Amino acid sequence: MRQKVFSFELRIIVILSLVLAMVTAIGVFTFNSLHGIIIDAKEATQPNSKIDLLKQVVGDLTDAESSMKSYRLTNDDSYLTPFYESISQVDGRMALLKQQSSGDEYQVKLADSVAQLVEIKYSLLNRLLLLENNEKVADELQKIAQKLSAQEKQRQKDASKKSTNIFDKIFGPSKKEDKKSGLTIKDVEKEINKAKTNQLSQLKELKEQELYLTKEDKIVMDKIRSLIKKMENFERTSNSRKAIKITKQANQTNFYIIIFCVLATGLLAVTSFFILSYSKKNKAYRAALRDAKIQAENLAKTKETFLANMSHEIRTPMNAIAGFTGQLLQSKLTKEQKEQLQIVKKSSDHLLRIINDILDYSKIQSGKLGFESVGFKPAELLHESALLMQPAATDKGLKIQTSVSDAVPEICIGDPVRLRQIILNLMANAIKFTEKGEVSVRFTALPKGTDAVSLQVTVQDTGIGIEEEKLKTIFNEFEQADSSNARKYGGTGLGLTISKKLTELLEGSIDLSSVVGKGTRVTVIIPYAIGTESDLETTEVVETKNSELKGISILVADDEEYNRRLISTILKKWGVEVTVVNNGAEAVGAVINHTYTAVLMDVRMPVLSGIEATKQIRQLPDPNKAQLTIIALTATTQQAEIEGCKQAGMQHVLSKPFNEGRLYRLLVNAAVNKPDEQANTDNDAAEAKSAENADKKYDLEELRALSNGDINFVREMVQVFITTTQSGIAGMETALAQEDSEALADAAHKIVPPCRHLQANTLLKKLKTIELSAREQGSTLNMEAEVADAKAEAALIIGLLETELKHL
Repeated sequence: MRQKVFSFELRIIVILSLVLAMVTAIGVFTFNSLHGIIIDAKEATQPNSKIDLLKQVVGDLTDAESSMKSYRLTNDDSYLTPFYESISQVDGRMALLKQQSSGDEYQVKLADSVAQLVEIKYSLLNRLLLLENNEKVADELQKIAQKLSAQEKQRQKDASKKSTNIFDKIFGPSKKEDKKSGLTIKDVEKEINKAKTNQLSQLKELKEQELYLTKEDKIVMDKIRSLIKKMENFERTSNSRKAIKITKQANQTNFYIIIFCVLATGLLAVTSFFILSYSKKNKAYRAALRDAKIQAENLAKTKETFLANMSHEIRTPMNAIAGFTGQLLQSKLTKEQKEQLQIVKKSSDHLLRIINDILDYSKIQSGKLGFESVGFKPAELLHESALLMQPAATDKGLKIQTSVSDAVPEICIGDPVRLRQIILNLMANAIKFTEKGEVSVRFTALPKGTDAVSLQVTVQDTGIGIEEEKLKTIFNEFEQADSSNARKYGGTGLGLTISKKLTELLEGSIDLSSVVGKGTRVTVIIPYAIGTESDLETTEVVETKNSELKGISILVADDEEYNRRLISTILKKWGVEVTVVNNGAEAVGAVINHTYTAVLMDVRMPVLSGIEATKQIRQLPDPNKAQLTIIALTATTQQAEIEGCKQAGMQHVLSKPFNEGRLYRLLVNAAVNKPDEQANTDNDAAEAKSAENADKKYDLEELRALSNGDINFVREMVQVFITTTQSGIAGMETALAQEDSEALADAAHKIVPPCRHLQANTLLKKLKTIELSAREQGSTLNMEAEVADAKAEAALIIGLLETELKHL
């Protein structure tokens, strides 16, 4: 089975490792692919810097050409500054273009070509700028010629006019001057025309040069634009290639992701198959284990029941054999008869010890061994234990030495019965394996704070000792250091086992050391609280033969048969005349028609509650009846209900199960009309006692104490408890089905007192919770589980009681 489990685990680890490796690989691949796609996408979406640079170069060339034309038109030097600045800007941009194109040979060639064309462009612009502009000179000469021609025409017009006065005729201009002046103007015109002709010729030549340079400039610009277009086409092609690359990478990534998902799904499907297969097998294994566990538990329970039953059945006749043998040994016998009876006595004592060991071991194994917490005197306990073991030691010629350290408190609080059992087991073991010498028992104490100590019990003998290799197994069940010891010394091998388990249950420790041939030392350390005189148990004995209550009449009002029988038995034991009624209304009628010393009144009853019945009794016209002593019997510990009892006129309140001695004292005081000094005392003692047995399902000690040895009374009360509880649980289920919270609370309340008497504390708590919840919330909502829980607990207790009834 382990091989299969390992194989399954190995398969799962391998598959999960593969899935993890695939996840890691596809994660790295996907990250790298997506990272590359993102980078390419960013580059594709960003503006192309090289194209931008080329466009800026074209813009600079256009600005330079504009500046040149503006200068030639205006002859303004301010237009030369942007022209020469553009040269510097274009040089910087062309250098940056070459740098950005350095990774691609084709782009480098294009950039070089553009640079050469730009250089040619500027050379042409510069030549155009340097051409002399003689067109203005020709224009000026033309203007002068036109002015001179106009003046000549005006002179001739003026000369044609005849002079009409003497002065003009005498002083008129001479013909000689006119002739001279006319030759000069013609000569000027002639020269001007000649200069104009030369100028026009030069101007024509300049125009032809300018036209040539303009054409060349256009050719250069066209080439530049063509190269820019080529570069744009190249960049556009590059971006297309990048887009194709991105698409390819995305498709490849998607393909690998799909492949991974398919493989991962397949691996996970295989893993799921293995897990489901394993779960199915594991479920079958668990079912088999559960069945085996149930069988083992049933077997253990059967073994436990068998051991308990057989031990009980054997011990009963063995006690009779041992007792009567002891009685016979004290009678007159012959020597031979006495020897024979002594053998019988030792054999029966030995058999009883074996039976006790088996019975104690059975209780410990089943977890049903209870512990109490009471005050006891360690010194007295040690002395009593030594007295019990003295006969066995004397038979073997051994001495028993005991000592108690001054550090040991006079009174401790704990379980003296279990401590005595441990000491007796250890002493019996020491005496059994010691042939000569002594057995010593010493009590010391180790301080544990101010109010507790660790009691150290050391039992040492001078016996045969135990080999060192046997010390590890000496505390095991049915284990003895040497198998031959069982034949020679007898015993079950349970003494040390029981002592160890009891010590551990008492939260202590046990240690054993031994030397072969010299003896053994066993040290037990158990923590105990330090007590005082008030912690010691005192038993209040009620005298029944000379009872002060003989002849008085008591009315008992209770709707539960269990309570009525129990109280009647106790009262009759004291010689009291008892009248029993079932509810408060009958109690009021009985008080009206008869005379009683006191009334024991249950609080919760049908028809009329104890409180209402008390109120009616207190209002009776007869003062003797109205002032009758009424003692409340209640299962509740709620202060409000106790106060309600007192306000109604009940002089005393006793919580069930009540203390027999306290009830006796209250009735005696009622008989002599004396107030009880402890009338207002709480019932904490009863509650505390109930708490001590919290780990038990029930305890019949209270009934046994009340029975005074009458086993039939115990049987009868147990049977009444079973009947009452079954009826009460049925009533609770009916009330739950009818959603009647008040009826549910009343049904639970009726079972509470019997549970208190039998110390059925777990069931008691469940019933009180149901009662309180039903009364407080006023509905049965969500109480199905609580009722089912109480029913299961009641069924368990009834089953145990029915088993015990067979042995009572």
